[in-house]
Amino acid sequence: MVYGVDSMNGDGKRTYVFDSNSERRVATYLHELNIYWRPQPHVLIIDSYGKERIVHPDLFLPDFGIYVEVCGSNKKEYYDKKKKMYCKNHIPIIFVETYKGEKKWKGYIVIKLREIQIQRQELLSRVTELQGYKQEILAAS
Repeated sequence: MVYGVDSMNGDGKRTYVFDSNSERRVATYLHELNIYWRPQPHVLIIDSYGKERIVHPDLFLPDFGIYVEVCGSNKKEYYDKKKKMYCKNHIPIIFVETYKGEKKWKGYIVIKLREIQIQRQELLSRVTELQGYKQEILAAS
């Protein structure tokens, strides 16, 4: 277990025990970017059998509404299964593959945060456009 400071704690006195050094490194990097995070949130999902269950991604970024799963090793089948589960439940999550090298995963985090925010903005634009279209139809009738 690895210790680190919970970034949501302003005075920096509370420590958090990470399951791995990879998780600590990702949390530290997010802290350096002034991105607040919460450790091990509880997330309700529907599993592949149609049953409700609680899962615990490694981190939650409340300012972005995005979860982070830290992949410290190349367990492709295991992480692909998790990705599919989160996708099926429409849960925004970034899988950070720290085993691919620090420069690569750090850049990946920023790129994925930007991509998700752009997708959200496009969705909001479509909804707003549709709402405006509905208002025009209502006004015309």
